[in-house]
Amino acid sequence: MMYACLIIDCSRSFERASLYLKHLKTDHRVPVHYRYKCTYKDCKQIFSVFYPFKKHIMRHSASQTETGSINVEETSCYETQPTSSGYNSTECQQPKKLKTYSDVNIDAKDCTLSTNLKSLESAAVNFTLQMHAKHNVTRKDVYNIQKNVNELLSNIAILLESLDMYASDAETEFAFKKYLSIMKNLFSNINSDYKLFKYLKKTEGHILPTILTFENEAVEKMSLENNLDYSDKPNELVIMPIMYQIQAFFAFNDCMVLKMTLENTNQLIKSKRNENFVNGSVWKNVLNEYGDHIVLPIFVYGDEFEINDPQSSHSGRHNVCGIYYSFPTIPEHFLSRLNHIFVAGMLKKTDIKDVGINRLLSELIGVFREIELKGIEFNLDGRTVNVKFVLSLVQGDNLGIHQMLMLASGFNANFYCRFCRRPKQLMQTDTSEHSEYFRNVRDYEENLKLNKLSDTGIAGNSVFNGLPNFHVIVNKSVDAMHDLFSSGICKHGLTEILDHCIYIKKYITLQQFNERRKNLSRMTLDEDLKRMPDVGESYIRKEKRKTVVFRMTSSEMRCFLHFFPLIIGDQVPRDEIVWKYCITLVKLVDVALKRSFTPDDVFRLQMLIRSHHEMYQELFKKNLKPKHHMVVHYPSVIKASGPIRYLMCFRNEAKHKGFKQYAHMISSRKNICFTLCVKASLQFTFDLASNSFFENELNCHLQLCNLRLRYYFTQIIQPIRLNLSFENYNLSTNLIYKGTTYKNGHFMTYFYRGNMFLFEILEIVVHENNPHLICQHWNVGGYDDHFLAYEALNRIPIVDIFNIEFFDGPPVSLIFISKKNMFRVKNSFNNCY
Repeated sequence: MMYACLIIDCSRSFERASLYLKHLKTDHRVPVHYRYKCTYKDCKQIFSVFYPFKKHIMRHSASQTETGSINVEETSCYETQPTSSGYNSTECQQPKKLKTYSDVNIDAKDCTLSTNLKSLESAAVNFTLQMHAKHNVTRKDVYNIQKNVNELLSNIAILLESLDMYASDAETEFAFKKYLSIMKNLFSNINSDYKLFKYLKKTEGHILPTILTFENEAVEKMSLENNLDYSDKPNELVIMPIMYQIQAFFAFNDCMVLKMTLENTNQLIKSKRNENFVNGSVWKNVLNEYGDHIVLPIFVYGDEFEINDPQSSHSGRHNVCGIYYSFPTIPEHFLSRLNHIFVAGMLKKTDIKDVGINRLLSELIGVFREIELKGIEFNLDGRTVNVKFVLSLVQGDNLGIHQMLMLASGFNANFYCRFCRRPKQLMQTDTSEHSEYFRNVRDYEENLKLNKLSDTGIAGNSVFNGLPNFHVIVNKSVDAMHDLFSSGICKHGLTEILDHCIYIKKYITLQQFNERRKNLSRMTLDEDLKRMPDVGESYIRKEKRKTVVFRMTSSEMRCFLHFFPLIIGDQVPRDEIVWKYCITLVKLVDVALKRSFTPDDVFRLQMLIRSHHEMYQELFKKNLKPKHHMVVHYPSVIKASGPIRYLMCFRNEAKHKGFKQYAHMISSRKNICFTLCVKASLQFTFDLASNSFFENELNCHLQLCNLRLRYYFTQIIQPIRLNLSFENYNLSTNLIYKGTTYKNGHFMTYFYRGNMFLFEILEIVVHENNPHLICQHWNVGGYDDHFLAYEALNRIPIVDIFNIEFFDGPPVSLIFISKKNMFRVKNSFNNCY
């Protein structure tokens, strides 16, 4: 059986069809866009691409082997006229010497064409989602970027096509042409909102937020899929697909998130100390209701934020109330990540006044009720488990909590406290709690019937009470961010202290104080202290005196208080009574922000609060402020809801920042809540697609080193804690671990049995993703209660290697003051802001 070539001036023949087809491609360079016609017997099929024509004719060859007959001329015929201009038969007879695809990184044997095409599609989608996830890029900007990138790729593809490149392998040539075709229209299936959301729903299960419109008594639901009118209507709530988000988050990476959370929750429950919300009395009562069921707590946070320029004429007109939810028992170092704080919904401040918070949130509360009663099923290690998520705590600042829970909004009310029924006049002098005035469910029901806000402090029955295991009275939540730092007791206390030291006793001038603060900030590791503005002053006409003025954020105030004794302590006599009040204030904050509590710690905090409030009234002849009264309840809140450091709203406030930035990028305010929620939904989808929920906790540059060659090797305590040869150490000079930065020269602290130990970081070792610190020992002097700091004496010629989890808290720095190196311990600093 022979196949004869029909090309003019070519008389070669071949025994197999495959050899003949190869001859056509390699010797005659038949263009890919010729039309190939099969003439075997009655087969009249025509192909526009060589690769499928090859497969077709090979099937005829196999059939001929079975039947024993085949017509050579009929089998080998094809049309010699191309479908496009520019080619003729003479070009086939005398082909030019063209380049092959030897430089193109395409291997048809290693990966299939469909796999490569899916990879290109996935890359385009990930690129688009990454743009959508950025707060400073609008959806319109994303599609403009797509257009520009597509034009660039299209031009590259056209240039590649014009090179007339051919490959010896037909499969490779076909694949390459397909890739060029895809490059010309890389974003064709996701270049609009409609196409993108349709694609994401099909591939990622993406669900858009829903708009609830409240008109009269009816509630109309809308989403992007039903093509309803999206003009900005009054009285709207935009609600996110909460159940989908929870299920997708905890099922992430084969339920890795769920496993980590359940393991961490069980460890916290077993702890003998009060370390988390699950150690408090509120959660213990919830567990008693559910028995052997798998139960996890949910926190809900609500607060308003301004999306317009606060100095513009439109300020306050479009204030948005963001409602977020989070899970307090995921591993602690993940609590500070903003993508672990999820958007539940958004509404306008004006709608709250028109419709009422209860009606607006009724649908949202219904979702949380369903999640708690029915639970959500997960496939955990091959078995189906049902997890019930219980809304256990409502967070926010004082105004936000009172607004959502239908309580007296404002400290001017006669009964403004949500924990007790003490009258306003008595709360101005209270230094401790009065348990006989605590609110309870029975009194709450009676006050609802009375329906007198001025006499009860209750505006109405909250829709949150419809949840199975939640009640307004049981909601023991405080926000130390506002009670202590943001116009809280620290601001009031430090104002009186500086007024006394600068204007009355004149230990120091305001200018000198600001200079000392700047000099000290250069010796610390804290950026908040470096970027905070100088303390200013103003004149009080009524009292005819000057006073200092603080203009700083809550985090800056917190850092400022921590270093305040070191800034001015050496200028104040040790027997100064006002300085004793300052020491009490700093101690109160340090104890209140502890990571864990024993009953003795709670009692100590209670005593510090009493001493602080008594000294404030005695020294400054002023009544206590409402936030002083909120601090009085901190001990009972810790017993009920765990450490208050995990109830602060630092990270929730940071969640606002991204939406404010995005709102500033767009000029339209039409249905702004839906626009912000769509941005949140795309960010959530990007986190799922890019596996960014739990990224690598380590961030450092490692270099393999021989430990024997290090200058400190002879001082290392033997045997070394790590089971490695001296030549196999991965060393680094800096490391970011669980959100905290460690560098050579930083100092670490460890308190054990009444003794403080200080270590200087020499180098960082990472073994099997487990970081260790090579540290030099230091001698530590006594504790100076005037500065609330320890004295660092000198280095000890002893070097040891410790696991990074061994130490009390983040790195500290040495402050040179009064001819001594002093340092303050940071174990009360919260890594979760």
